[in-house]
Amino acid sequence: MFFNPTNCLCQKAGNDKAGLDFHRPRIFGFCQNDGDAGCLPNLDDSAIVLNPGIANAKAYYGTMPKPGPLLQWEPALSEVSFSDDFGYTLGSWTMCMTDTTPPAIFGHYLTIWRKSSAGKWLAIFDSGINNPKPDSGTTYLPELRVEKIAKNQVPSRKNDDDNRSLRIADNVFATIAGKQGVVSAFKQTGADDIRLLRQQNFPITGIDAAQAWLSTKPDHETWKQVRCDVASSGELGYTIGEVTVAAHDNQKERHGYHMRVWRLDPNQVWKVVIDLTLYAKEKK
Repeated sequence: MFFNPTNCLCQKAGNDKAGLDFHRPRIFGFCQNDGDAGCLPNLDDSAIVLNPGIANAKAYYGTMPKPGPLLQWEPALSEVSFSDDFGYTLGSWTMCMTDTTPPAIFGHYLTIWRKSSAGKWLAIFDSGINNPKPDSGTTYLPELRVEKIAKNQVPSRKNDDDNRSLRIADNVFATIAGKQGVVSAFKQTGADDIRLLRQQNFPITGIDAAQAWLSTKPDHETWKQVRCDVASSGELGYTIGEVTVAAHDNQKERHGYHMRVWRLDPNQVWKVVIDLTLYAKEKK
C-alpha cells in the first residue's frame, strides 16, 4: 500500500514558536483537535491530497479510521505572498502507532494555504513523503524560517490573468524536460534554494544538489499540467500535473503526480521553489 503521511488522524500539533502570531493560523491551526473535527474546518472545500493520484482532501480525510495513529509535525519554512492571501509551509513529521510508543515512521510535508473571503487561512493542498529515520541531531530543513515576498518581486503591472504566465512557465519546463531532459529543465527553471521532495529520500536542497541527485535517476519523464493557481499579488503560485516515466531498462512505464511551487524572482522570471513528485507503485 502506498503510504501518505495524511493517512492518519492529526492528533498532535507541532510545538509553538514565539513571534509567529502572523503565521500561526496556517502553521499550527490545521489539526488542533483529535480527528476530523480538527482537520476538516481548516480545509478548503476544493483542497486536494496526492495519494499519489489527486483526491479531494475532505472526502479523503473522512474515510480515515478512528482512532488512528498519532501524527506530530514541525514546520521549518513558511513563505507568504506579498498580498498576504497565499502561502505554503514545509516541515517534518513523525508518526507514532500509539501515544506511548516512540515514532515509527518519518517524513516531510508540504501544505499550501489560501486566505478565504472571510479572512481565514484554509489549506488547499496537503501531502508529503516518507523518508528514513534521521540521524540523531541531523536536520534536513532550517529550524524555522518565516519569509514574506519582497515588494520588488511583485509584478510591476498587474496581469489580468496571472495564471497564464505561470501556466506558460510550467509548460516551458515540460518542453525542456521532453527535449533536453529533466536535469536541464530544473537547471533552467529551478530557484537557487529549490527543494525536491521524493519518496524515501530526505529533502534535496539547493539547485546544485538537485541537479546532482536528478542526474543519477532515469531521465525519461513527461509532464502534463492539470491545475494552476497564483496569489492575488501575482508572484507566488503552484502547478499540479501528471508525470509519466517511460518504460526503459526493463522497467515498466510509471505514472504519478507532482506539486510544483513557483516564485517570481527579482527579474520577474518564474522559478521552481519546491517540487513534490509521487509515483504510483508498479503493478505486479
